[in-house]
Amino acid sequence: MKSFDSPRTLQWCVHFGTLGVLGLVLWYVHESRELSGHQKLSAAHTQNGMALGQVLEGAAAYSQRDPSVVPLLNQIVARASGAPTSAPVAPGPAASTLNRR
Repeated sequence: MKSFDSPRTLQWCVHFGTLGVLGLVLWYVHESRELSGHQKLSAAHTQNGMALGQVLEGAAAYSQRDPSVVPLLNQIVARASGAPTSAPVAPGPAASTLNRR
């Protein structure tokens, strides 16, 4: 009967453990880079949303000075929401601020 080779078994266990740790480190690096990319994309979306809010506030303020732009702004809002441009825009927060005089 063959005797149990303890040093050889221990050596294989250390090798497999090292490969496992190396795999976990590579997985961590990959996922942290992916998370960083998602965070940058999220920050860009937040900045775009804030810029769009400022544009809408400016458009609402301008429509109070020049009411002739309200139909044009309603068309833009309809296109952005995906509704057909010939359909009237339902009154909402943006439409109600644009229609004020």
